[in-house]
Amino acid sequence: MKTLVVYESQTGFTQQYALWIARRLHCPLVDRAFLTPQEMSTCDLLIYGGHVSSRGVSGFRTLWRRFGAQLPDALVVFGTGMLGQEQIDCDRIRARTFRGFPMQPQFFYFRGTIEPADVPLRFKWRVHINRRKQPKETPLTDINAVRPLLEAVQLMQDTMGEPDLDDLS
Repeated sequence: MKTLVVYESQTGFTQQYALWIARRLHCPLVDRAFLTPQEMSTCDLLIYGGHVSSRGVSGFRTLWRRFGAQLPDALVVFGTGMLGQEQIDCDRIRARTFRGFPMQPQFFYFRGTIEPADVPLRFKWRVHINRRKQPKETPLTDINAVRPLLEAVQLMQDTMGEPDLDDLS
């Protein structure tokens, strides 16, 4: 199964999660802005990541409009944001992201952290507001954060008869 990880990142932590996933799966990593039809036509499993907003996972609907006919049946989507898992309505995000989409891909949410000094000026107000809403516990900021997604991919590969990934630990 040829896997491709595609992401859209504005502040860098979606890119970091995508990088961890691609490294673990030993597969290519592509920014959505640079994705080509050739790359899409050769993948059997697409993992897409973007920032979670009130409209869903950023960039997914654009990806779908651009590459709809080429999207593989095996699709996993993850979203990132500054809020904790308990503050996010994943069902609402799924509904908004996949509205009109012919299937319901697996969806994962990962909380990220950001240094306010590293944020582009146009996002600073959002960071300031969201920091007040953040839970006090520290989010996972290593490969363990993406473990649920990696396990889901492993299960997909097992059901399709693919060889196992290395130990996920």
